Amino acid sequence: MRAWLFLVLLMLLPLQANAIDLNLERMLSPGDLSQAHSKYEKDCKSCHSDFKQENQNALCVDCHKDVAQDISAKTGFHGMKPGIANSECRLCHSEHQGLKADIVQLNPHGFPHQFTDFPLQGLHQPVACNQCHMEGKKFREAPQQCIDCHRKDDVHKGSQGQQCANCHSAEGWRKTVFDHSKTLFPLKGAHGNVECSQCHRGSDYKQAETTCVSCHKIDDVHLNTFGTQCDSCHSTEKWKSARFNHNRDTDFHLAGAHSTLQCSTCHKPGTVAKELPQTCVGCHRQNDVHFGKNGEQCDQCHSVNSWGKSRFDHSKTSFPLRGAHMNAQCTQCHQGNVNTPIKDTTCIACHGADDVHNKSLGAQCQQCHSESGWHDNVQFDHELTHFPLLGMHATSACESCHENTRFAGTASACVDCHRTDDAHKGKLGDDCGSCHHPAAWKSWRFDHDKQTPFPLTGAHQGLACDGCHDQTLSQLKGQQCGQCHQADDVHRGAYGRQCDTCHNTRDFSTLEMR
Repeated sequence: MRAWLFLVLLMLLPLQANAIDLNLERMLSPGDLSQAHSKYEKDCKSCHSDFKQENQNALCVDCHKDVAQDISAKTGFHGMKPGIANSECRLCHSEHQGLKADIVQLNPHGFPHQFTDFPLQGLHQPVACNQCHMEGKKFREAPQQCIDCHRKDDVHKGSQGQQCANCHSAEGWRKTVFDHSKTLFPLKGAHGNVECSQCHRGSDYKQAETTCVSCHKIDDVHLNTFGTQCDSCHSTEKWKSARFNHNRDTDFHLAGAHSTLQCSTCHKPGTVAKELPQTCVGCHRQNDVHFGKNGEQCDQCHSVNSWGKSRFDHSKTSFPLRGAHMNAQCTQCHQGNVNTPIKDTTCIACHGADDVHNKSLGAQCQQCHSESGWHDNVQFDHELTHFPLLGMHATSACESCHENTRFAGTASACVDCHRTDDAHKGKLGDDCGSCHHPAAWKSWRFDHDKQTPFPLTGAHQGLACDGCHDQTLSQLKGQQCGQCHQADDVHRGAYGRQCDTCHNTRDFSTLEMR
């Protein structure tokens, strides 16, 4: 029985502990909560954490998330007022002072509005709080855009957008400020003193004209003769103070004889400046003694200093004149307009009739001929051909190989010229250069050991070439002993043809058994 009672007491103990805790918290409460927090009266853990005051701030911002956001973003009063982020909420917002207690403790007269997103400046300072902070709404919900409060004061009816602060300031709604230098038309010179209404008709500030002539057309004494670019001569300092630099302000620089001309020589009454000709022929067509044959690029030969004096630097073209070309008449090459490019500037194009080779050597005449004269100092670098002249070839006369003026296709093999000098009668083939060299035909060299697969050893060294090469190379007997020494074989082929198994090249009759 006693054990059963003890077990029941153990089961009821947690319930009693919770009741004791609840009663204890209620007993320790310093007073009733305010009206705003009254719903948490019976749930102390909503704001308190087991008597740990350091956790209280975290519980506050768990409910007041807008305040937590301000502190995190450093906006609003709680985010901008120094010291709030590290302070205890209860230092300003004390609770347990009764249902009617004011836990906000806001003093409208001493509130530091400079620590908000909307610091009070200018005429905003004496405005009553309730003009912006409406009853029933949170202070943070007050409007912050100019247009929210001053829509009825907008004489532009929204045409200039809602960025009122671009022109108006808090010092006074009608006291406008505007930095015209940040527009496409900065006010310079006399424009800085002009009333806005002189350019901006009505309240529309977006459609104002920005060209000089749109405002100063009545001041144009030229009657539009010089076009609408008034700023070419006039400045914003003063309309009647005109200045014009023809070299700087136009694409037609006045140089040479042009610099002494009167303006009226070109700018005749009734002409528009931008329509005046700027090419030489536009004014000097009657002076063209070539009658247009040489095109309209007069400045290629004539200068602005004097029309009668001509000059042309052919060295600046793709075909500079050198040697005998310097004395040639222009018409010898330029049959028509001098500005028409000559399609073919090769030597052969003009000197085809002078080519004694009848084009057999191609069109690269400059390989032998020079511009000093077609027949002067004719020279040729044989090293540039596939047959450079070496040894005795360098002293040979051209005609000893080139029997006519058709140099191309001349035979270049040794036997083509030296067939009669071939003591081998063609038996050793046509590759004469393998033994002979151009220094001297009879001074020959051939290393049979290195240049053939059959080195000459023993008695082979003293043999004459035709001892083995009695026919052409293609009919050579062979390289086996038996092919040459069959008559010396006393074994009559019984031991095969590998004679060097027993014999050596020094003496065929001597045996060397290996």
